[in-house]
Amino acid sequence: MIDFFSNGLVTYCHLVNRELSRIEKYNDLIEHLWVNTTVDIDDKYANDLAYLKGDEKNDLGQTYYSELIEKTIIPSIIHNQSIVVTLSSFVEHSLYELCIKLALVSKTNFKLGGKKSKVLQCMEYLEKVLGVDHCSKLVDCYQVRNEIVHNSGICSEKYHVKLKKFPSEQIKAHKGDRIDIKSLFITSYSKVIKQYFESLDLGIKSFIRAYKQENA
Repeated sequence: MIDFFSNGLVTYCHLVNRELSRIEKYNDLIEHLWVNTTVDIDDKYANDLAYLKGDEKNDLGQTYYSELIEKTIIPSIIHNQSIVVTLSSFVEHSLYELCIKLALVSKTNFKLGGKKSKVLQCMEYLEKVLGVDHCSKLVDCYQVRNEIVHNSGICSEKYHVKLKKFPSEQIKAHKGDRIDIKSLFITSYSKVIKQYFESLDLGIKSFIRAYKQENA
């Protein structure tokens, strides 16, 4: 399908998912870094821990664990939180830009306002124009970003209840602790984004066909 409106609408969702793939590849590279670093630390201490006994072994074990925390565990938590923020900003911007493009060629005006999130308002507009249902899973994932940004990555008492909707394999969080984002959550979030934009792509194609018929 050619660029019917000459504004990039036809290929927009495809390009969004291509950019998403780049974020995923970057995240995979960092994930491999944590794995390799963990292996290096294990190798560094394995022999001594196998032969030492008593207090010496306990002391070295504490040193080993401290190094794991400082070089892999805490950095991975910080990185994973950052990726969630990156994905959320990417989604917000991508949805907003799509709404702007559609507003120029549709009969439905687009304007942000009120207390609803930008993402939710964009989804509601896209549902009106394209007939694509808003994605509640995407909204839930996006809200994790809000807690990270507005509470410095620490789980608040109020949000602790909301996080229970995610399995512990994806997010672990206790009130007052860092929100421990697991790689499975990032994978799931990326998948939800991709699927939603694939649905939007189909909606755009249907919108263009209907536009052609109305203006034939």
